[in-house]
Amino acid sequence: MIVTLLTDSNGGDQTPATWANQFGVSHPVVDDSNADVTNAYGTGGYYPNLHLLGPGMEVVLRVGSGSTKPSKTDIETILAQMD
Repeated sequence: MIVTLLTDSNGGDQTPATWANQFGVSHPVVDDSNADVTNAYGTGGYYPNLHLLGPGMEVVLRVGSGSTKPSKTDIETILAQMD
């Protein structure tokens, strides 16, 4: 499952729904205006920051920020551990 957490660090007037529509996002988008959830996962203040979550919403891999993303091997390794 993919979920995007959106924060409003610039004090803008766009809602998560507006942003999702503008960029064609079709997966769930969560309004995390105060960044409480985002910061709980240790982003270090860098956005976007991608994490792979395992059972129980445990962070099993912190990937980084910007253009860095999980590799196919990362995902396959984690899925194999869940069997």
